Amino acid sequence: MKKNFFIQSLFVLFFSSVFVVLAGGFVTENVYAKEIFSGKVYRVKDGDSLLLAKGKKSHEIRLYGIDAPEYGQPGGRDAYLWLKKNVAGKGVHVRVIDHDQYGRLVAILSRDGKVINEELVERGLARLYPKYCQREVCAQWKKKEQIAIREKRGLWRRQTAVAPWEWRHKHGKKRR
Repeated sequence: MKKNFFIQSLFVLFFSSVFVVLAGGFVTENVYAKEIFSGKVYRVKDGDSLLLAKGKKSHEIRLYGIDAPEYGQPGGRDAYLWLKKNVAGKGVHVRVIDHDQYGRLVAILSRDGKVINEELVERGLARLYPKYCQREVCAQWKKKEQIAIREKRGLWRRQTAVAPWEWRHKHGKKRR
């Protein structure tokens, strides 16, 4: 009897360990998520915000930890078009990290196993937003941003890539 219990315990422990290893950072980051759900993007507002339907309910999502150029700013249209092409009309997974002062859900968005926030940074279509990006995953995104800068991807092709938060301070938020 004790032998069977011991074997079952080892079996559970082994497969639990395998799951944690295969899931990687997703498991540890989910511990910090306030809510996790799936939905369908029905409108991309700009390079870092969108509208999503979950059943009959609508949510405005602000992508966590990044800041894309504003629509009137160089690179803003590129970020918007990439996001639109990759998520509009498609199902996504949402990990809510917080709510912002405008009532939007601040979230990490993923689709087909890829993190959209990270993809935007990696492609040079958005910057890491150091003021707000404080989770473990931000260190990884910072490395991807450094590679994008070094390889002059996206907005980093320009010699004077102005941070979106500086652009808004000087020009205000541009609407499409």
